[in-house]
Amino acid sequence: MSETQTVVSVEETVRFFIVDEVSTPYAIWRTIKLTFESLGVSKSIPSQMMYNYARNGLINGTKGQKRYSRAEVEEFAIKYVKKYVA
Repeated sequence: MSETQTVVSVEETVRFFIVDEVSTPYAIWRTIKLTFESLGVSKSIPSQMMYNYARNGLINGTKGQKRYSRAEVEEFAIKYVKKYVA
C-alpha cells in the first residue's frame, strides 16, 4: 500500500469512528483505539492518557477543556494515529 493510500485510509477511518459533534477525552480515546484496531496497528493506549492530554492542553491547546468539537477531535486523532501508522 502506498503512503498516499495509508494517509487517506487513516483520515477516513478516524472520521468514521467520530460519532458525536461534541466529544469527551474518553470518546477521543475510543476513536483512536477503534482506528488502531481497524488499521491493524498493535499500539495500545490507556484511556487515562487522553484525560492527561486534555488537562495539559495537548488536544487543542486549551488546558483543562472537557468537551471538544468534531473538528478538534478529527485533527488531533488523525495526527496521533499517523505517528504510529507505517
